[in-house]
Amino acid sequence: MTVPVNRAMLASQTAKSNRTKIDQFPLNIGPHGMMMVFRDYKFQSSTTRELLNLPTGGTNVVTDSNGAVLLPIPNTLNDATNLNVSTYNMADVLGYETAAASSAWAMGTLGDYTPQKTNSFSSLDVLTLAKKIFGDNFYLGAAGQGVGATINPKASLLFRGIELKDYAFEWTLAPSEAAESEALRKIVRKIKANALPSYRTESVFTAAMLNYPSTVDIYLLGVDPNHYLKFKTAMVTDVAVNYAPQQLSILKGGRPASVNLIIRLKEMDIHTAADYGGGGIPASQDGGPMPGVDTLGNVTGLISDALGNLVGN
Repeated sequence: MTVPVNRAMLASQTAKSNRTKIDQFPLNIGPHGMMMVFRDYKFQSSTTRELLNLPTGGTNVVTDSNGAVLLPIPNTLNDATNLNVSTYNMADVLGYETAAASSAWAMGTLGDYTPQKTNSFSSLDVLTLAKKIFGDNFYLGAAGQGVGATINPKASLLFRGIELKDYAFEWTLAPSEAAESEALRKIVRKIKANALPSYRTESVFTAAMLNYPSTVDIYLLGVDPNHYLKFKTAMVTDVAVNYAPQQLSILKGGRPASVNLIIRLKEMDIHTAADYGGGGIPASQDGGPMPGVDTLGNVTGLISDALGNLVGN
């Protein structure tokens, strides 16, 4: 369902305290926008955060918050999913232990063998022994050239997980009047106030610790959410403000004519197939053991089965 920028909602928020107020730029923002709602950090078990959805009207998303910022939809809306998939040589795990090479290794060096014995070595004997003595370097390559073969690395892909999503949003904001200059100043201050930590005093130790910065909930307004990316709760990792993006230009009263704002964020939980209608356990239902993997013995058995399957490749 498309949720446009709600004028009544914005008007009602201006009467509230500055802590829960929605600051917007420009003052006449139009039907589309991105709203960032800041909240005090609260510990929440990983895998329990779901995709954010804006209720109709959106009035309750700023309740009990540190306020919100409403800006135009940024110049780019990149949604990148980074999977941690790497290549691994299973030959390094499984090994190739031939009887001849193992015996030669036990004797110390290939030179301890007579020519008659070494001539009986197979190509795999030679390469296995060369790898034991020299490792993966020039000499192993030279041995491979000599026999016209190389050890099959049994290359395989290993899935190691998924990275937390990162976002970078950029705006170039140009005030058209003094009131918009003031609104932009408040927005920059609010973003920094929520992106930065605060001191915490413990017992007699002043400023001994730092409180976590606020978290951020991001919503796109005025668009069909089924055709755009959705977010999970995030934290700001970088704020860059350029007060002279097109050389220094100053308005009457000494205010900047334009400001370039870049905000980078990192989500606090990963996206899974269940977030997009796929299989698996939804985040709100997670927390139990994986089916069939409830004991260490089961895990060990699964690993053994996997290695057994790979040996035959």
